[in-house]
Amino acid sequence: MSIRHTGLCRFAPSLALTTALTVSASAALAPAAAQEPSAESESQVETLAPITVTGPETRNTMERQPSLDRLPTSVQDTPQGISVVPRELIEERNITSLREAVRNVPGISINAGEGGAQGDTLTIRGFSARGDLFVDGARDPGQYNRDTFNLQSVEVLKGPSSLLFGRGSTGGVINLVTKTPTMERSNNAEISLGNGPFFRGTADLNMPVGPTAAVRLNVMGQDSDTVGRDLVEQKRWGIAPSIGLGLGTDTRFTLSYLHQEEDNIPDYGLPYVFGRPAPVDIDTFYGLRDDFEDVQVDLVTAKLDHVATDWLKLSNTLRAGYYSRDATTTAPRVNAAAGTPIPAIRVVRSRPSLESDTWTVNNNATATATFDTGPIGHTLVAGVELGYEDVETRRFGFTGLPTAALFDPDPNAGVGTPRNLTSDTSANASTFGVYAADRIALTDQWSIIAGLRWDRFSAESDESVAGVSLDRTDTMWSTRAAVVYEPTDAQTYYFSYGTSFNPSAEFASLSAAQVGLEPEENRTFEVGAKFSLLGGNLGLGGSLFRIEKTNARTVDPIDASVTVLQGEQRVDGFELEANGRLTDRWTVLAGYTYLDGEITKANDATLGKALQNTPEHSGFAWTTYEVLEGLEIGAGAYYTGDRYANNTNTVEVPDHWRFDALMSYTINDVRLALNAYNLFDEEIYDGIYQGHVIPAAGRTLVLSAGARF
Repeated sequence: MSIRHTGLCRFAPSLALTTALTVSASAALAPAAAQEPSAESESQVETLAPITVTGPETRNTMERQPSLDRLPTSVQDTPQGISVVPRELIEERNITSLREAVRNVPGISINAGEGGAQGDTLTIRGFSARGDLFVDGARDPGQYNRDTFNLQSVEVLKGPSSLLFGRGSTGGVINLVTKTPTMERSNNAEISLGNGPFFRGTADLNMPVGPTAAVRLNVMGQDSDTVGRDLVEQKRWGIAPSIGLGLGTDTRFTLSYLHQEEDNIPDYGLPYVFGRPAPVDIDTFYGLRDDFEDVQVDLVTAKLDHVATDWLKLSNTLRAGYYSRDATTTAPRVNAAAGTPIPAIRVVRSRPSLESDTWTVNNNATATATFDTGPIGHTLVAGVELGYEDVETRRFGFTGLPTAALFDPDPNAGVGTPRNLTSDTSANASTFGVYAADRIALTDQWSIIAGLRWDRFSAESDESVAGVSLDRTDTMWSTRAAVVYEPTDAQTYYFSYGTSFNPSAEFASLSAAQVGLEPEENRTFEVGAKFSLLGGNLGLGGSLFRIEKTNARTVDPIDASVTVLQGEQRVDGFELEANGRLTDRWTVLAGYTYLDGEITKANDATLGKALQNTPEHSGFAWTTYEVLEGLEIGAGAYYTGDRYANNTNTVEVPDHWRFDALMSYTINDVRLALNAYNLFDEEIYDGIYQGHVIPAAGRTLVLSAGARF
């Protein structure tokens, strides 16, 4: 008997009663079944098809298996912090974007866009994760707003993961797990309406087309304004077909495609005035009415999984991607001298404009072998990664842009002269990585992990306007080691160590100031524990960690125009997380992170300062309860502490609380839900950058109706 979660009707008392009666009947018949059958009864034996029972599934993500072939054990058995945002939570809370999803992960802060770039820019444990986003284990470098319509879950791996992913991952990585075809026929559709206004529709159709084949189609359309932000608008649509062959067999092949387009009026928020967000109404918009952001994303993924023997599994993932971006935005800046009267301040409009096209190809081949050498068990994972990125970027500038009044900016003001080309860059980067990691079981309770990876990363850049050509090649080793103690199946204690690196051309671009620099090097020490309680229904985890960047980029002490690797940065912290069910009717998700981030060595004014966008305290708690059969209520609180917008700590963003709520009712295969976000309409400064801060949406109410058929 298998139990799975439908997502739409998660509580089924009538099913529980039926199951109890069935078990009781089986127990009553057990003695008779133990007797030798007669020849007549043997002739009448009929083999029945297996029965699949739909019922409540644990929300304890500790017991889940990560989607990555490179992580062969469960979340609980893996010696590093891993947070999972499951599909159940995404549907329950009507989460539509990656940024909303990771609010349910401790240790993540949201950044604002810069230089014409928007999309998902996040910070994990005090370090930028802009280049650490992956889809099904393949790097996803595009600057776009990742929608959840085709996501099965979001996995956040804390700490350096260069052993598994190559460059980057100082604070961790975020892996988006997409939906794939299954052998169970299932169809659902949902529409959502809200203030703003907010309009959204999605559909998820899965159909078996043979004994081991199935197809799946996900579609999405959204048109929404941001509550409390004048003129800001997001329009996007997407389609994601996929086909699976050999499902349920030893050889499985999946081919999938994602197409997403955006047509937005982007938001660069408010400027800072004397080190704090401008003292204006939260809806004040300093952009121009003809600001725009057009984005297109196309991803094609082919994955082959093969169980070669009972001890060897092979997999290969091939990804081709194309990202197109055309954006002209307005970023507000205030450069007023100290003591200037607030009403006299004028806002300077910076207008970054760019066109970019990015092509990527990535292939990951992985082998997982389980075997023994005498009394010692091994789980060996080895792989090879090949990657290539080609980026064409054209940047434009404007002159004669009008300034704006601080309290009453005019979005219809002129835009100055037509934009003129300021740079035209063609860049490419290639990577080759080979790695192996072995989990060695010394006893039933003690195991150690040792891993090593070698990367070769090279980049070339040609800028035609200035006539500058640059290139660089780096080779780096990454290591991982851990000791794991598991006295019972429900307890895991570990100590881990890992390294990572950030090359100068991490984003497939080079500058004259940094082309001569070796990669930045990072290391993390972490000790933690994970538990599955209440019969596996509740997961608890906690960890203490230190992250060190041992050769951070800083200015040359003699020539401030030159960058050198003479800095050091450190983050000390601890993290707590709980998720799962307290009872069949009561779910809980909570997390807290303490971060003490400091620039411990530098040749400039950042020495001794706190790392930007690294709040000392942050946390959340979300809980739901089924009051009556099908009727569910939920509530949650999210807190982010004070944080600095720059490493000199001259600009500070205040802390904030956000409160959300939910009410839903499910009858048969229809679910109605009302979600409230920022219920008390707090003024929240959400995404931050050193030049501006983006306010979060005001009180937002979204009514949704979904049906399975």
